Amino acid sequence: MSTIKISELATGTVSSESLLAFADVNGLASKGTIKQVIGNYVVNSLLDFDSLILNASTGVWMVISDITLDANKTIPAGVTLQFRNAKINLGGFTLTGTDTKIDAGLTQIFDKNASVEGLNVEATYPQWFGAVGDGIADDTESIRSAYSASINVIFPSGEYRTTSTITFDESYTQLDFNENARIFPDGTHTGVVIGRPSPIPTRMKINRLKVDRRSYQAATIGILFLEVNQSTF
Repeated sequence: MSTIKISELATGTVSSESLLAFADVNGLASKGTIKQVIGNYVVNSLLDFDSLILNASTGVWMVISDITLDANKTIPAGVTLQFRNAKINLGGFTLTGTDTKIDAGLTQIFDKNASVEGLNVEATYPQWFGAVGDGIADDTESIRSAYSASINVIFPSGEYRTTSTITFDESYTQLDFNENARIFPDGTHTGVVIGRPSPIPTRMKINRLKVDRRSYQAATIGILFLEVNQSTF
């Protein structure tokens, strides 16, 4: 039997792991049933997710089972999505946050082509959208989705294979590549395009971008710079 000390409940110092174990042992995470444990909601189904949206529930929503959306969804203000070895499959729909925070490791929490808006995060990671970074899997859409969700993207160590051009063209973009991270264009396409002719993006900051082709391809471009202003590379 999982136990939580009364003192922990009173002070709010109980860990997320303890809360999740407590909810599981005490039947609080049963399918289709939402239970609040010290301001944390256990989400085990789409019904749970929809009910929290309907009730504009604030706090931490602990997603413990994979969810597939059946329509566009908007998360109310004051919510942190905490992913516990689970993900939200958007299925072509849009998930709109209201300054929504994300609590997750470097694991997949959305599908590759996910349309996610309104996040309040310092940065997104391609891994959140299914990137593998092993030089074999196609990480093209994962990178695009991460950049669409936030113009601040962190690339952990890895070899990100792409099969079409990746474009970074928004003002105030910040990309931070680990020193052992690189993009591998697999084909004759231009690897990365930075900037655009109009409107010209400004104040972009890109750290340690590396583009390496798998093999030499004549008349191909690794990085193509278009118009940018007041930017650092």
